[in-house]
Amino acid sequence: MQDKNIREIIKNAFELEKNGQYKSAIELLYQGLNIEPDNVELLAQISSLYLKLKNYEIAQEYALKALDKTSDSSFAKQTLINIYLATNSKEPFLSFVNSLNINSIEENLLNIVLNFHS
Repeated sequence: MQDKNIREIIKNAFELEKNGQYKSAIELLYQGLNIEPDNVELLAQISSLYLKLKNYEIAQEYALKALDKTSDSSFAKQTLINIYLATNSKEPFLSFVNSLNINSIEENLLNIVLNFHS
């Protein structure tokens, strides 16, 4: 169960994000990491915010950290896919998709999406 302070930090960071204050939201989430360094939700949210700032390298770093803690983070997976699409990184995208055990039809659909973003 999450610490009450962490829930409050996430809530406040979400409000900052809604107002376009991505850097302030990231700073707040970092405070949460000082309390719970392995919190997947914090890691995934930081990743998503760096993606919005188009800082793809750091966004990827935090998405991978979140997925390192648990492979069940749909939000981190979605963010990582969006990073690969935004950077047109076809090989890492396909490698990641293959690691998800997606069938070939779904993979073909994802290839179409990737080509559409090119």
